[in-house]
Amino acid sequence: MVLNCCFETSVCFTPRDGAVEVVEHQAGGEPCDCECLFNIVATLPGIQSGTYELILYNEEQGQVLFQQTVEVP
Repeated sequence: MVLNCCFETSVCFTPRDGAVEVVEHQAGGEPCDCECLFNIVATLPGIQSGTYELILYNEEQGQVLFQQTVEVP
């Protein structure tokens, strides 16, 4: 994921029927003239094995940044 380097970013994971919604929220600081690459890594306890739609949503932009079907073993 590419985000502005000068914001503090938090991510909230919400399992839903057949999907895992990931909402990215930027706060703190002022935007600057650089962008950084970030990897999102998380362990979600209680997720059952199966196929899910992974949806990454940006709260400020009000848009889906990424969507892909994933398999949880």
